[in-house]
Amino acid sequence: MPVHPDPAPDPFTHVAAPYGSEHEFLALVLPRVRAALASGEHVLVIVGPGRLDRLREGLGDDAGAIDTAPSERWYEHPARSLHALLDYTRNLRGRRVLLIGEQNWLDRDARQTREWIRRESICNRMLASVDGTALCLYDRRATPHSVLAAMYRTHPYTLAPGPGGPRPNDGYVPPESMRLEGDDKPFDDPPVWSETIAFGLPTLKRLRDFVAARARRAGMPRDRVAALILCVAELSANAVEHGGGRGRASIWEADGEIICEICDTGGGITDPFPGHLPPPEGSPRGYGLWLTRQTCDLMEIRSTRGTTRIRLHMRIT
Repeated sequence: MPVHPDPAPDPFTHVAAPYGSEHEFLALVLPRVRAALASGEHVLVIVGPGRLDRLREGLGDDAGAIDTAPSERWYEHPARSLHALLDYTRNLRGRRVLLIGEQNWLDRDARQTREWIRRESICNRMLASVDGTALCLYDRRATPHSVLAAMYRTHPYTLAPGPGGPRPNDGYVPPESMRLEGDDKPFDDPPVWSETIAFGLPTLKRLRDFVAARARRAGMPRDRVAALILCVAELSANAVEHGGGRGRASIWEADGEIICEICDTGGGITDPFPGHLPPPEGSPRGYGLWLTRQTCDLMEIRSTRGTTRIRLHMRIT
């Protein structure tokens, strides 16, 4: 039984695999893991403990040949989860890889769901040079309809239980063209209770102190304050260097988060994946947005009429 589709433009094959029963789960996963191991491929499985137990039982003696990771920890943060996959594949020394993953979409609120859907789209660029297949499992019984609809927009291939390999998906939208609801909507103005400070090169330390004091006053632990300040330092330095030499920062508390907005009028961001893809290895620049997206709970960007506004969200506790 073929495990992979006909050769694609990129060596990486990103496959959506919906299923509707435990029998279908095993029918999708078990023969493909066996085939991958028989071909000398590396296999990483990231699913819930119950399904992992069933897979191990089905594999028998071969269960020890696969790598596994707990899904509840792997799928905590979209950007860090994707970078962890990239790190994993870089350590394989040229071996082909089969990645199998399933997350619990019912644990996501609307904002989190949007970012995880975006993560599935960006995956097609982040891992484009990886020699392997990512099999993304979706339990139709426990996945919201909106997520199932998005599944067909974020995966170039689909796979059904039973014989045969993945098939090209006509509903796929390349990441460069992918738009989610709200992406083109400008931010509302910061609330009236927010605190605002203008900054430039001579006042960057004052800005960092300003943000640190506000975060500590909200009760944010020291390590999270330090992480927030690191992100503010990166973005404010970018604003000074590329945004006309000055900017404006606003900070406020809402729904258990500290939200900090960095605004400049330097012409906007043209990168279609700002902060999503790591800088090329050895590059001395381009780490600010990348580091910030890896560190914050959420980073949102809007560029309109030459003005860029970046919002950082950090949970207080």
